[in-house]
Amino acid sequence: MAFKGENAIGQVDPTTLEVNYFPLPHEDTFIRRLDIASDGTIWYVNSSRGKLGHLGLNTGEVREWDSPGGLKSHPFAIAVIDAIVWYNKSGQRADSRPTLGLISNRLAAPQMLTDGSYRCL
Repeated sequence: MAFKGENAIGQVDPTTLEVNYFPLPHEDTFIRRLDIASDGTIWYVNSSRGKLGHLGLNTGEVREWDSPGGLKSHPFAIAVIDAIVWYNKSGQRADSRPTLGLISNRLAAPQMLTDGSYRCL
């Protein structure tokens, strides 16, 4: 779960209801949405910083990448479908539907398509 007003993501143990906190870099982090990938890792949008993030629950490793739309792109929502990370950026164009692909455990550089969306090819 994302904590509004805190730079952390939490994992709740369903048996004990104990919360495990995973701190995220930067105090001005604002997580709007997150999604759980099929490998159990977390992808999130850091709206305040214009970044996409990834959290490995087993390792606690946090990685963030700049949104192709830049600092003021304000990524709003994210979904992981068939190992492809989809997100939209509310600060640029609300109808934009960029997609990013994970290649060799690193985010590949996106390419802008003719419809204004982004895709890693």
